[in-house]
Amino acid sequence: MLTTANLISFLAEREGFKAKVYDDKQPWLDLNPGDEELVQGTLTYGHGLTMDAGGAPLKLGMTISLQESFDRVRAYVDAEVEPVLENLVHIDLTGEQYDALGSQVYQFGASEVSGWRLWGRINRQESGEMIAMEWMDGTYHWDGQPTESIWKRRVAELLMFMGFD
Repeated sequence: MLTTANLISFLAEREGFKAKVYDDKQPWLDLNPGDEELVQGTLTYGHGLTMDAGGAPLKLGMTISLQESFDRVRAYVDAEVEPVLENLVHIDLTGEQYDALGSQVYQFGASEVSGWRLWGRINRQESGEMIAMEWMDGTYHWDGQPTESIWKRRVAELLMFMGFD
């Protein structure tokens, strides 16, 4: 394991928890079966999960328990995030640095992050300033717009990566 148990806590805090499926673009709406035409984003529940336990897309009306959500996030980190980190990081990092990177992999997915210049900067052990600039570059937008909550998440990840958390 490259990441630590702190990654799960960090993800739980940043993602929040909602037991009932919601539209991530309109999380304030209380959607029920039959309201599918109102969905504008991605159906999500738990701590940012977008698929059910069997890998099928979520449907309105589905729910998840807090414990199942934690278990599924840990399983996702083990199966999806850890292999990405193993593949893309070629230097020794601390557990906290892997946690910070793991948070980005969790939010964006392996296919999105695999081509990022950030990995090269880290592997070349470039300056903290260059890594920080790359870390923040374009990664705090939602639907093309800067988003405060995502900005705060990026800053928290960067502080964790730099050892200032």
